[in-house]
Amino acid sequence: MKTGASGILTHGISEHPAEGYLQLQDIGFDDGNIKGSGCTGISVHFAPGAPQAAMTWQGVALRKWSQAATITNCPRNWHCENVTVFGPDFAMQDDAGFRIISEPHFAQGCFTYVFINVLVANYSWGWDYSISAPLEGQRFYSCTCYNGWGMVRSRVHATPDQQIGIDETYRSVIWYFMECDWQGFGYALDLVHCRNIIVRGGFYIANRNVDHLPIPEGRVRRRYMSFVDCGDILLDGVKFDVSTGSEPDLALIYVDGRSDNFRARDTNVLSYAPIYCAFEFADPNHPNPKRNTLSEIDTLWASWSGGEKVRDAGGNQITQTTVRELGGDMTSGGRISFQGHATLSRGKSMIAFPRRQNGSSWFSKTPIVFLQAEGTENVPKLLNVTPDGISIEVTSTSAEVMWQVTGT
Repeated sequence: MKTGASGILTHGISEHPAEGYLQLQDIGFDDGNIKGSGCTGISVHFAPGAPQAAMTWQGVALRKWSQAATITNCPRNWHCENVTVFGPDFAMQDDAGFRIISEPHFAQGCFTYVFINVLVANYSWGWDYSISAPLEGQRFYSCTCYNGWGMVRSRVHATPDQQIGIDETYRSVIWYFMECDWQGFGYALDLVHCRNIIVRGGFYIANRNVDHLPIPEGRVRRRYMSFVDCGDILLDGVKFDVSTGSEPDLALIYVDGRSDNFRARDTNVLSYAPIYCAFEFADPNHPNPKRNTLSEIDTLWASWSGGEKVRDAGGNQITQTTVRELGGDMTSGGRISFQGHATLSRGKSMIAFPRRQNGSSWFSKTPIVFLQAEGTENVPKLLNVTPDGISIEVTSTSAEVMWQVTGT
C-alpha cells in the first residue's frame, strides 16, 4: 500500500467500469500501516448498465486507511449496515471516510442509498458527496461520526440528462438523518442544493478548536449545521450541546437567504459557553426576501450562557423565542401577539409595539387591537392603528389601559 495506489479492493475503474454488483459481508480490511499508507481502501466505479441493486455491505470494517472508500456512479440501492470506518488513531485524515461521486451525464442517475448503524471516525468528513448527475434518496439511521469536521458534506452541481452545463436550479431530494450522533469541529451537516431534508432527534456537539484549524472553504465562523440554497428542511427534536470554553464565534444552525421552508421545532439547546447565536437566518448583506419561510418554534433552552439566541438578518422570519422574550407569542404560521399595560393622561397618546432586532416592525400589515380600560367610565378612543403602534385619546383625567394586538 502506498500513496496513489489502488488500495485493497477495486471494483471497476473509470476506463473499465463495473457491470456487476458488489456484496461485502462479515469482513474487515486493514491498512498495514497504522498511520495510513496514503491510498484508498475500497474503490468502486459502476457502469451505466450496472444492476439496480448494485451494492450490499453488511458487517464490514475499514481500519487505518487514509481514505476508506470512493464510490462512483452507484446507480441504485446501496444497502450499508453495521459498518465501521475508522481512520488512523490520534489524527484527522484530510480525506473523507466515504467519498461519493456521481459523474456528469450519468444517464440513469444515482438513487436510494441507506446507511444503518454506520460509524465513521478520524476523517475530515464522514460522507463527502460530489454530485454532477442527479443523486437522490440518501438516508441515515443511527449513524455516528467522530473526530473530524463534519458528518455529511454535499455539493450538488447536477447536470440533467442531455443538457450541457450546470443547472443551478436542481436540488437533490431526500436527505434523512434519524437519531444520529456527531462530535467534530463543525459543519456536521453541510448541505448545498438539497431539499426534503429531515433531521429527527440525535445529538450534536462540537469539539473546541484549540489548534485553530482553518474553517473549510474560508467561511466566517464554525457552525454545527449549514443549509445553503436548500428547501423543505425539518429539524425535529434535535439536541445541541456547547461545551464550556468553546470559542464565541460559533453558531448552531445556519440557513442562507436562498433557502426556503425551514422549520426547527422542539430543539434542545444546552450551551455552557457564550456563542454568536443558536439560529442564524441568512446574512445581513443577503437576507431572505420571502417572509416567514424560516421558522424556530418551541425551542427548549436547557442552558444558555450568552449570545443572540436567534439572528434574523432580514427581520421577516418566524422567531418564536425572540417574541416570547418580549412578552408575546408567535405561532408556527407566523401569527404574532403582544399585550401590555399603560397609564395614560388626558389627551392623545401613542403606544409603540415592540420591534425586531433590526428595528423593523413585527407586523407586515395592520394588526387587530383590543383595548380595555380600568377605573374610568370614559372608554379611551382608538384613533389609529399601524404596524408600528396605536394612537389613543383619553377624555378623563387619566386611564389605566390594557391592550392586546394580534396580526401577521
